[in-house]
Amino acid sequence: MLLGPEIALSQRFKTEVLYDQAFQDHIVLVVLDELHVVSQWGLRWRASYSQLAILRGIIDRSVPWLGCSATLDPVTLAEVRDLSGFNPSVHIQRTSIDRPDITFAIQAIQHTMNSFRDLEFLLKTVQPAVEQVSQKRRENIAREALNDGGIIAAQEVFITTRHQRIGAGPESRACCKTIPKTIVYVDKIQQIMKVVRVLRTMLIQAGCSKKAALDAIQAYHAELAEWDKRRISTEFEKPDKESVSDSSKHRVIVATDAMGMGINNPDVRLVVQWGIPQSMDALMQRAGRAARGRGICGKFVWLVPPWCFGERIEHMPLQTAKKHMTHRERRSVLPRGIWEIINHSDCIPRGILEFFGEHTTCTRPAEACGNCSRCTGDEVKAPASKAGRPIKIVQSPKHITEAVKLALVRWREAKAVDVFSSSFITTTPAELILPDKALTMISRAAKSVTSISALVHAVNGEWGHLALYGKEVLEVTQEACIQQSLQKLNLGR
Repeated sequence: MLLGPEIALSQRFKTEVLYDQAFQDHIVLVVLDELHVVSQWGLRWRASYSQLAILRGIIDRSVPWLGCSATLDPVTLAEVRDLSGFNPSVHIQRTSIDRPDITFAIQAIQHTMNSFRDLEFLLKTVQPAVEQVSQKRRENIAREALNDGGIIAAQEVFITTRHQRIGAGPESRACCKTIPKTIVYVDKIQQIMKVVRVLRTMLIQAGCSKKAALDAIQAYHAELAEWDKRRISTEFEKPDKESVSDSSKHRVIVATDAMGMGINNPDVRLVVQWGIPQSMDALMQRAGRAARGRGICGKFVWLVPPWCFGERIEHMPLQTAKKHMTHRERRSVLPRGIWEIINHSDCIPRGILEFFGEHTTCTRPAEACGNCSRCTGDEVKAPASKAGRPIKIVQSPKHITEAVKLALVRWREAKAVDVFSSSFITTTPAELILPDKALTMISRAAKSVTSISALVHAVNGEWGHLALYGKEVLEVTQEACIQQSLQKLNLGR
């Protein structure tokens, strides 16, 4: 927030208004909300936003000039101060942008970018809901058959309906309601429309009706008619209640920044950023759309293209005229702060706070905050492959499988002794450290387990302590593979 004798005028107040003596006599305060757009938009595609200093020169200096934004890093702050006509002595009042009510996660996109299959997790609650509805329907039909024709008739109902297509039918809207309110930010309108089609298709394939799928997934962008934008916003703002009919039928909004300016949804539980935003300011603006209501917690998931991970060329000048760039060159010209957050920040929220100049006022502890994917160990950072395809798990040769299995058994026994040595347990429950099923799955896929991402795919959710011991197991697995390969070549020690 900028306070003092200088402040800027919002586009919402229509800067096209002609300035005259009457205007001067009545104006009391000029306010610019969302001040970051002066730099974000004014230097790119709306030049009038960068010309507010001209307007400031027209309006009498006795009129207060106020600018507000929730996301102004030190560099952007200096830019908008000059572009908006503030003098260098303007008073700056800051509050922390920390959002401890939002959990942050960064994930590498594992599938091809154009498939948008990495967004499938948004609908993960729908399939079980549809199956439950279908099972309940079968049971009701069987119960009626039992009452009318006895146990044999009920058994025949179960047999004949076993292979019927699972569908929710009239209960489709209730199944879609299991999806938490979500905003997915995509920068290109053409991509937005494809994401909407993909998600709607997934819902229909899961067993929801076409109408429920069309209602649940909505597109929102600047090219929509104002009436459509108001209709979608009004419906999405409905708070979720026990009654399905009283809750919002819109569950996922795929949007540009048009879904944000002047819109306040208190119960958005999840915000997803697809790809690279224009700036860190834009990233935080979008993340801040989650959990705006009192007592509500939310999550921000940033799905990052695989090429963003890796080293870059330091101090590389912008080469806008160059059509073809290597991945390393592309990483070198990412917007300020983006590469650092993706590749170097140990704690995502703390890295964001430091970018916005909160080095001394950062409320995040130096140790793991427990409120981001890196601190909790849930993050799958490494890209699946150079092409962004899912990791392929390949069966390892028998001699490697057995060697890795033996190494993992020894590791978990030693780890169990270490972990439980001071407890009242007299035995060493090694399987509590690494279950037999997970150990077998890792051993069989050992040749493919070359990263934490591959380890996650190998255990397929069967290991609850992966975040805690994943790195150690990865090292043991790789070491066993190397030693066994060397022995087979008669080069081992």
